[in-house]
Amino acid sequence: MGIYYFNDIAESIVEFMKNPDNRVPLFGILIGVILFVTAFIMQGFGLYKMAKNQGLKYKALAFVPFLNVWYMGKLAGKCYFFGHRVKGVSVYAMTAQIVTILLTVMRIVAEVYLRLEVGAPQESDLGFMWPKNLTGMAAHVSTFYDVVGYILPIIQLIFEIFFIVLAMGLYKKYTAKNYMVFSMLTLFIPVSRYFIIFALRNNKAINYEEYIRAQREAYACRQQQYYNQYGNPYNRYGNSPYGNAHYGGNSEPFEEFSSKNNSGSPFEEYGDSDGFFN
Repeated sequence: MGIYYFNDIAESIVEFMKNPDNRVPLFGILIGVILFVTAFIMQGFGLYKMAKNQGLKYKALAFVPFLNVWYMGKLAGKCYFFGHRVKGVSVYAMTAQIVTILLTVMRIVAEVYLRLEVGAPQESDLGFMWPKNLTGMAAHVSTFYDVVGYILPIIQLIFEIFFIVLAMGLYKKYTAKNYMVFSMLTLFIPVSRYFIIFALRNNKAINYEEYIRAQREAYACRQQQYYNQYGNPYNRYGNSPYGNAHYGGNSEPFEEFSSKNNSGSPFEEYGDSDGFFN
């Protein structure tokens, strides 16, 4: 879930705290949590089956938050970013995810406190803004809220970069032909990765480098078979595409103007026998 959706969570919590009889806000949060947990478990089954097929140990880590990101690195193997191998990408992704979640939870708590103390914030193009004349604890919490608001998008971006590199490595191993499509889906629709991993659970793991090498060799073999069967298309009628079959036996289409058929200038028939234009 994106960090900006957690403002709605804070607002729902405050509404419930002010009016406990109104359970509608919490019901919406509960539905969201159930959907997220369902998707998370589906991903866990996908990673578990992949680990089982590869014969890896500690398969239960597929269901452990944060550690399952590190475990994806074990399943993916080598990961590359713009042709350069990135070592420890799963550790970086896991660390960035932990920091992102911690900062998000702390920001929700800070927003709940401020909403209870000073009321609802003012919305602007820069996000939620709190009054500038706050004092005491509210002022400190407001400053913390703003600072986290600047840091959180950066940490989340770092996580997304490392995670997409990790996901690409995993998709290359389990769906080499379609890995780029699934990578783009994961990048623009992050929740899709839970279902993608679950759908790929029964695919056989391959070595992507060997797959590409085999594809190139197969292409070269097809090309060689084509030339063996049909030859060079520019050599069918001789060494020139303008060979005998097209011009009635002349190997050169402008041979009539060559020195073999003319004693001098090509304008000789117009009285230029002495080569006036030469």
